[in-house]
Order: sequence, then C-alpha cells, then structure tokens
Amino acid sequence: MPQTKKNLEEAATQLKAVAKDLEAGNIVAAKHVDFWLTKAAHALADWHYYRAKESWGQSEAKDAGRDLVMAANYLQNAADSAHLQFGPDSETVLTQVFKNGKLESSETHTDHNWVANDLEGIENALNELGKTLEK
Repeated sequence: MPQTKKNLEEAATQLKAVAKDLEAGNIVAAKHVDFWLTKAAHALADWHYYRAKESWGQSEAKDAGRDLVMAANYLQNAADSAHLQFGPDSETVLTQVFKNGKLESSETHTDHNWVANDLEGIENALNELGKTLEK
C-alpha cells in the first residue's frame, strides 16, 4: 500500500538520522528514538497485515497465518517501544495470533476461519496503535 511504503521510508530515514547522530556522539533523547522505533514497527506490522490479507484472499491461509504472526510481533514491539498497553480486545487478538501461529507451524494446514478473525483483530490493533501515534 502506498501509505505503508511512505511510513516505512519515513521511519527508515529518521532511524538513519538517529543512528548518524549517535555515531557522531550526539545526545539523542530516548523518547525520540522510541517514537521512531514505534513508527517503524507499526509500519512493518501494517505491511505484514496487508500481505496476510492478500494471501488470505488468494486462499493461501498458511502464508496469511505466517504474516499475521509477524504483524503481531511487530505490533508488540511497537507497543513496547511506545510504552503502550493495548486494550483488552487487542491483547486478546495478539495472544490468539501467537497461539494460532504455534498451531499453524505444527499442522499441515491453517484454518481459513481463524485467519479471517485474526485479520480483523490485527487491523483493529493497528488502528489502536496508529491513533496513539497521531497524538
């Protein structure tokens, strides 16, 4: 998605600037670093979400499941960097995605229905975090 690409590029540019400042020995506020780490992780979660949605639409549930697990991982990393506690619905879906990811890796197929439910939950978590980043 164009907005996802833009967000990834912006976060990469800002993180490179932070790295350059740190390499030069400049002091960089931890809050600034955390903000751009959060933005990068959010953008990566968004990217994996759209990949999962595309795979699910093509009836490739196992690939969609893998991307959902990656999206959940990046969402959790983003929340950690932002010092954010997700609401109960998002926490539940993240836990469910990780649980389903473990099942997916041990079974020969991935249930198309749980992928659909997890897609919706991940989208809600992305929106929840996105609203926090806008503040």
